[in-house]
Amino acid sequence: MHHSFAVREFLEGFFAAQNIDLTATIELKGNVPCLACGHGESCPISNVKDIWGADAKITEDKFWQFKDHDNLIDEAKEIGQKLNRL
Repeated sequence: MHHSFAVREFLEGFFAAQNIDLTATIELKGNVPCLACGHGESCPISNVKDIWGADAKITEDKFWQFKDHDNLIDEAKEIGQKLNRL
């Protein structure tokens, strides 16, 4: 099962149990903790190496940033407008 699906399914069930209507959803990526812990390049269990290879270096281009995704910014604005109309 894809992790984002599992999270969405859990939250939908939680909201339903609390009688909270779900108005909209948006799916965003995140960054692996190993990018910011300070040991990601040398840690034996770092997922930096698993994702980008044995010689991977932590560089700015590996960090996912919301501001770089205009389509998601537009989607978030649409959700905000939808919520404003409620």
